[in-house]
Amino acid sequence: MQKFTRLLVVILLYLFIATNYAYAERPRIYALTNAKIVVAPGKVINKGTIILRDGLIEAVGENIPIPPDAVEIDANGKVIYPGLIDISATLMGARRAGRDTSATPPASPLQQFLQSQQTEAQVGAVHSLTRVRPENRASEQLSQFDQDNKDVDGFRSLGITTVLVTPTTGIFRGESVLINLRNSTSVPNLILKDSVAQHIALEFSGRNYPSSLFGAMAAFRQVLLDASQYQTWQERYKNNPTGMKRPEYSPAFEALTPVLKGSRPVVFELNNNQDILLADRLAREFNLNAIIFNSGNEWELLDEIKPLNRTFILSTSFPDKPKLETEDEAVGVSLRELRRYVNAPENAKRVYDAGIRFALTTRNLRNKADLSKNIRKMLEAGLPLDVVLAAFTTTPAEILGVSNSLGTLEKGKIANLFVTNGELFAEKTKIERVFVDGYDYKIEDKKPMLPEGVEPKENE
Repeated sequence: MQKFTRLLVVILLYLFIATNYAYAERPRIYALTNAKIVVAPGKVINKGTIILRDGLIEAVGENIPIPPDAVEIDANGKVIYPGLIDISATLMGARRAGRDTSATPPASPLQQFLQSQQTEAQVGAVHSLTRVRPENRASEQLSQFDQDNKDVDGFRSLGITTVLVTPTTGIFRGESVLINLRNSTSVPNLILKDSVAQHIALEFSGRNYPSSLFGAMAAFRQVLLDASQYQTWQERYKNNPTGMKRPEYSPAFEALTPVLKGSRPVVFELNNNQDILLADRLAREFNLNAIIFNSGNEWELLDEIKPLNRTFILSTSFPDKPKLETEDEAVGVSLRELRRYVNAPENAKRVYDAGIRFALTTRNLRNKADLSKNIRKMLEAGLPLDVVLAAFTTTPAEILGVSNSLGTLEKGKIANLFVTNGELFAEKTKIERVFVDGYDYKIEDKKPMLPEGVEPKENE
């Protein structure tokens, strides 16, 4: 009897596992019909169908037959867009370190020395400077994304289906990773491309070395010079090790090898316009494939940065309105601060008119729900909608080297897209559902709670 019971339990367990496995692997087949489809910026199908099968786009166009095994979704009156790509997203809870990260008074030289001896002492095969960690990989910290669904939901509610997750502290900060924004799945299923770019900032503070911009520059140069020498000796030893002392292994310098060879781009994350020119000089000194992410006032230096022929990442955040309510407040506001506030919505338009390639990001937005509002201000300033869409789709896909799988709604590409009830970024337009890897995520319409018997206003 006991043997029979054990056998029965084993059989039931097997059936349970087999059933759940079959459910997990069930094909995801959708047909979104009668929709206006924005295949790519400037390329529109006024009334068409898009077929999704197992996470890929199977077909898109007019008069496409509906597969009998597809779940049909009538999207009449809706607009379908390619999933947006945010090219610079930080890990949850992390903040972006700026050019000067310390609000405390600088320590004395003796204090700096003692602090540096305490903080720079490291365990393992790492660089002696704590701000030099090029071997760090954002992909190793992805559990924060997978566990905090509210933040992922926040990205998806904006139509963002893919983000480049970047490290956030240090001079050489480490390597970013490109992921799709799905829930309840393993980390490998999120990753589209690992070790995308090396991220660099001229970071310093008064606590330890480097404690100045010149110190950060010196550290940057020395690290790359050491990495270049390391690369030379490693290649010599590999080609003919006889009679040579084995070179010491360095994960930091190993991570910088593709950077020095130009096969891996670097992203300079800056907070000061003049640092753009400095970063360009440093990049040219070491022949780096550099991309610039600055504070958002590029319009002030257009004549200087246009000849650099660099790609820029522009934030969609704007500065706070200066306080001018009292005379004392007004006296404390500089003319530059006023100009930056007034001209912020025009920044991307001026960069576009100058012929500079750029992508847009939500990075630095205090509230990501402000994205549509800020984009509308950019559109009012003259930036074409197709340019905005390109800066969130085709341009980042080109920069990241994934144009063959992301950025447009074409056959064979990843099924990342979203459905709206109107033109993207219009004031009353709402995103209704988002597909990531062909998984359907419905966006809840969160309306404010009103007392019983009170009718909502028309603009709510």
